[in-house]
Amino acid sequence: MDLYTPSSDSGLFNLLGRLFALGQAVDAARTGSVWTKRQALDAVLDLAPQVQAAINGHNAWDSSGAALHNQIVSAAISLIRRYLEEKNLTYRTLDQALEVIRSDLVAGGYYFAASTKSLTVTPGTANQGDAIVAVTDRNARGETVWVYPETISVRSDGSTLSVAGSRTAPQGRGDRNWPQGSGAYFTLPITTVNQSLLANSGFEDIVAANTPQGWTIHTGTPGTTIFVTEPEQQQITITGSPTGGYFVLTWTDPRGKVWQTGPLGPAATALDIQTALRGIPGLASVTVTGTNPFTVTFENTPGDISQLAVINRLTGGTSPQVSITTTRAGDALSYRGRSLKLVGNGSEQTTLYQPVRLTPGRVYLFFVRARRSATATGTINFELRRSINETALADSAGNLNRVSISVAGLSTTGHTGITGAFRLPVDYGSDPVVLVITAATPINAGQSVGIDELVLVEASRLYQGGPYVGGVSGWKASAGDTWTITASNNLGGKWETCLERYLGWRARLDRAVPASGTTQIPETLLD
Repeated sequence: MDLYTPSSDSGLFNLLGRLFALGQAVDAARTGSVWTKRQALDAVLDLAPQVQAAINGHNAWDSSGAALHNQIVSAAISLIRRYLEEKNLTYRTLDQALEVIRSDLVAGGYYFAASTKSLTVTPGTANQGDAIVAVTDRNARGETVWVYPETISVRSDGSTLSVAGSRTAPQGRGDRNWPQGSGAYFTLPITTVNQSLLANSGFEDIVAANTPQGWTIHTGTPGTTIFVTEPEQQQITITGSPTGGYFVLTWTDPRGKVWQTGPLGPAATALDIQTALRGIPGLASVTVTGTNPFTVTFENTPGDISQLAVINRLTGGTSPQVSITTTRAGDALSYRGRSLKLVGNGSEQTTLYQPVRLTPGRVYLFFVRARRSATATGTINFELRRSINETALADSAGNLNRVSISVAGLSTTGHTGITGAFRLPVDYGSDPVVLVITAATPINAGQSVGIDELVLVEASRLYQGGPYVGGVSGWKASAGDTWTITASNNLGGKWETCLERYLGWRARLDRAVPASGTTQIPETLLD
């Protein structure tokens, strides 16, 4: 038995086409005028109880349609078994048989028309935080996955994401309305910057001025084209030798909300002030040192923040005052704490890298925050390479492991969240790769790009054979925030849809059906 015969109906896919066409005809009947009449009977059931028998009959008929689908599947498996036997191969499992068929399709240059699929993540309009949710529609080989057309809801409780597809239970493949949804329903943790597979992914640690620990500078000069920003510092000075009363420190966070400490006495120590400030949301990592004046270092806060203010209720002494000055302003390009800052000279392709060990056969999501100065241009690439001197590594389907951003498209007033996906070739082995940050197109002279919180994490699968999802936390708390994943599939590839429905192609193989070659197996076989 051949795979396909254009001049006769003896090929495997010619015969499968007849079977699958029967299944579609059953769907059309169950969804057409007969189903409309059954709905009409439902509408008059209360007024005419005698129609119950007719409705029962239609229910049985609809169920028999599902049973016919099961028979179609059985017949298809029998044809596949025969195909293997004629090749002198032993049929063991359907998974193994489909793998043989796929290999034969590729070897023979056969392919199918593909459906148009897409995945779009839309944050809720009322979101208060800046967590990021990302999806990818390619598997560990880089091949497209099956996408159920549905709307998927995602909700954060601050530490986990609850993911719910359009249906609470998977729909039977014999249902006339298949496919309506995945039945996906699970929770997954929100990844923090400290859980990134990359070391020092927030650039908080340095080995020398403007040299981030764990990163190798391949091209660039610390302090000239490469900087590691420093967190803001402010100074608190108490004058007038107060003997009584108290003072209160206030802070306006980046969202415009004003917070205040509890009362601090005239003899407050650095530790007292530090404890009071750390009680304010967003200032949990500040440090306070010194003895009047006190130095406040705003660790793990956005770069350029509001200056502390004071409510002065000190008494005694001589006109006691509490003054606050900014001794080192934070850099607006810093997302949180220290950040990598690339300063352009118009020609340098600034490059940093670090080794990372990933596992073939897995999908990884990549997140990064970036912001530009007023007129910055250029292109920044984040790539996986075998070594720093090679080009971006491709996955098994030929897709480059590269996330490329146009600097001109970044925000100048806040940090843009960028996402992407990485996959090693399935035969890569156990050697490490390098994650490279490079100005593929040099940044224009005198302008800058701030880069922070490079989070690389293994993705979670929405459902077997389907897309992958993941989320990363931000500086602003995300509890109560929501996202909508719009999954579209026009089902335009009829063979692709039938192979998924009747044989569970992707769920069994996690391989895409061939979509290119020399001979297209026509969809008219399914009419």
